[in-house]
Amino acid sequence: MKTLNSKFAIPETPPHLIKRPRLLDLFSRRRQASVIIVSAPAGYGKTSLAAQFLSTLPQNMKCWLNLEKQDAEPKIFAEHFLSALSEPMKKMKESGLSDLLRQGNFNVDNFIHDLCFFLEEYKGPRIWIVLDNWESVDQCKEIRRIVGGLIFNSKVRLKLVINSRVKPGIHLAKLRESGQAIFVTQDDLKFTRDELGEAIRLRSKIRLKENDLDQVYNITHGWCVNIGFIQEAIKQKGIKHGMELIANIKYSESILDYLNEEMLSNTSPEFRSFVAHCSILDEISRESCAVFYDDEKFIQDNLKALSNSSLPFITVGGSGIRLHPLVRASFNKILRNLLSSEELLPICKKASKYYLACGNLSSAINLLYDIQAYNEALEIINDQWFQLLAQNKLSIDIREFQGLK
Repeated sequence: MKTLNSKFAIPETPPHLIKRPRLLDLFSRRRQASVIIVSAPAGYGKTSLAAQFLSTLPQNMKCWLNLEKQDAEPKIFAEHFLSALSEPMKKMKESGLSDLLRQGNFNVDNFIHDLCFFLEEYKGPRIWIVLDNWESVDQCKEIRRIVGGLIFNSKVRLKLVINSRVKPGIHLAKLRESGQAIFVTQDDLKFTRDELGEAIRLRSKIRLKENDLDQVYNITHGWCVNIGFIQEAIKQKGIKHGMELIANIKYSESILDYLNEEMLSNTSPEFRSFVAHCSILDEISRESCAVFYDDEKFIQDNLKALSNSSLPFITVGGSGIRLHPLVRASFNKILRNLLSSEELLPICKKASKYYLACGNLSSAINLLYDIQAYNEALEIINDQWFQLLAQNKLSIDIREFQGLK
């Protein structure tokens, strides 16, 4: 558990933090909003962005609450929420609100009523409070009611920034329509190509060539956590050139360590195995998962867990999931560590057959090529040559197969 000081301390913004005015402008221009929801998987810079925004405000207009699992009990949450507010609102300690917490039977409705009354009567400037790691408490209905009660009361002199790895369960559609609720998503938080180039230049003194920068951006897809991995690779391995950097990002063990520490620590072995198997697939869906699993309920439960997880992914075709390329590569490593070559071969062949049935010939061939099943890959090329030419997606020279056969 974090110390009380760290629960309420606003994170410092390091000198090498990349300034992203497009995002800060989004915050500043919408100061009339009651709440800003910053929702994205781990490693997208939610905490850094909120801290950067608060650094632009006077000390008496901001506070911070770093949430964790222990806060998912309404009384504990309320106690810590009041403690955070008492930093800029010195009169909070005299309000009598703490007395409600000492009662044996904590009444959420009474607490919401009295807190809203105090915040309506408060004469100081509007306070911004950041609730960081909201996913730790989102499952608690009473806590959602407390925060929802504050958001929907336009008279309270309080504004909230909610940082969460999952979409918060507070219903905000009407406020969003009226501009009172602002949503900042994974797509907004992704580094642009220019921001990535500037980050690498500032942190490593390496100025990438245009093509190298394009490749690095295509590998990272703007995932902010990669900036740290890039810095680490440059520092530890003395990297001086773009191509070395690209190779180290692709095969960095740091990403796998980060996944295990930040995203997978509270997941079951079955879930990790499920995602590792599905990392073979370009797109994870009910139909594609049936290649590996017969149990429909098992597939549905794990797809739901994946959708609600903090793993970076995008949704495709309505219900399909495509993992971030680096996350997919890391799970592929997990799978290859779990299984021997003999166990991996039939799984990859099943996936290849699925691709073939879907008409995705290049993926079918490349997967077989990757596991060195050259005969099977060459068979598809020979049988489907004209269709392959029509698709124009083949990235492997047929002569290469003929030399390996």
